[in-house]
Amino acid sequence: MERIIVIGGLSAGPSAAAKARRENEQAEILLFEKGANISYATCGMPYAFSGVIESRDNLMVVKPELLQNRFNIDVHLNEEIVKIDTENKLVYSNVSDYKYDKLIFATGASSVVPPIGNIKLASNWSTCRSMIDYDKITTEGLTSTSKHITVIGAGLIGIEVAENLKEAGKKVTLIEGDTHVLNMWQQKFGNFAGNVLQSEGIEVLTESFVSKFDINEDGKILAVETKDGKSIPTDFVILS
Repeated sequence: MERIIVIGGLSAGPSAAAKARRENEQAEILLFEKGANISYATCGMPYAFSGVIESRDNLMVVKPELLQNRFNIDVHLNEEIVKIDTENKLVYSNVSDYKYDKLIFATGASSVVPPIGNIKLASNWSTCRSMIDYDKITTEGLTSTSKHITVIGAGLIGIEVAENLKEAGKKVTLIEGDTHVLNMWQQKFGNFAGNVLQSEGIEVLTESFVSKFDINEDGKILAVETKDGKSIPTDFVILS
């Protein structure tokens, strides 16, 4: 029996596994995901911060049981593939090793974390990509003690995060290194978007780069410093 192994459980991996099953009803198909969830709506996370998406469960698009029961796919959660031996067609996880006949590598990308001073010592910050990130933001950034949140990066996700944090009642500063927000747009349209954000009460800083986090002895970020010398007191930072 042919064994197909799929690495990655967000969007491409489960889709590839389901397609493989449609192409081959007899194959043994294993899907590995290093986290605890598969097929969640990363683009929906910002809207869950404000309550537009009402619950964490609503971010879960496909449950592992669906892949297992409908498509007969063996789903391995919390099992990270740490090594691949292509010559002998073996993958090694943090649990065991597995032979394969075909391998589909669908892990996606990692968030870019810039070399900001003190970032490795700081605790109250997060990227916004995984459910682990979502849980950290909701349990720390959205608490009543977090009055001000700084969002670094004004692409699509950064904009959505900023507007939904504002909707959730937070004071928000949005920092972008380019000349305008949404830099995949022409500048005049990015300027329109920036003006709308500012009219909604979001502080927008363009052509600005974060150089350092000011932290206390416990690693809590107290302020964000930019390269041009501006200091922004903050309670939580989201990298987008």
